[in-house]
Amino acid sequence: LPPGTPVSEAELSSQLGIGRTPVREAMQRLARERLLLVLPRRGCIVTPTRPEEEVMLIETRRAIETLVMETAAARASESERRQFSEIAARMKTALRTHDFDAFARLDAEFNRLCIAACRNELAGSMMQVIAPLSRRFWFTHHGRTLSKEGVEAHIEIALALSRGDAKATELVTKFKAITDPKEQTAFWRSLTPEQRTLILNAQ
Repeated sequence: LPPGTPVSEAELSSQLGIGRTPVREAMQRLARERLLLVLPRRGCIVTPTRPEEEVMLIETRRAIETLVMETAAARASESERRQFSEIAARMKTALRTHDFDAFARLDAEFNRLCIAACRNELAGSMMQVIAPLSRRFWFTHHGRTLSKEGVEAHIEIALALSRGDAKATELVTKFKAITDPKEQTAFWRSLTPEQRTLILNAQ
């Protein structure tokens, strides 16, 4: 749903054919994840997007995901390393076949595996908050398109994790390839010069 769209508990319940209690619980969760905005006595709307919030998301995601990937590389079990390798292979297939749905599922699986392998519950919980906002960022600016550079960066990170390569330089370099805002053309053009400077300085 586009930002600003009104969301009705009753309408969703009717459309989905389920009771209002699970719909209400889902809406409460979306509100906690900052994807729905609750307006007192007026209902809910899909949270509007603001460039300055997306800048903050990029900054936060870079710090948290770098920590998670570095610790996952050092702490992953042999079984988890094999899973990282398998995910990389399946991501290659998704890229070759231009299968967006398959990659989206693999990306979610990759994130869950990173959270488990990092053995840091606090960092993992922060990742779980950031992930939905990151997906929203992608869909807002790119829709259902696969970025060759972004998928290849995911593949290289997964392979580095499968090898137990905890060198920050390699992992951070690959991570920046995913979130480099200069590659997010539509978003980059919407920023003010001050916001662009903020992003560049963060790199």
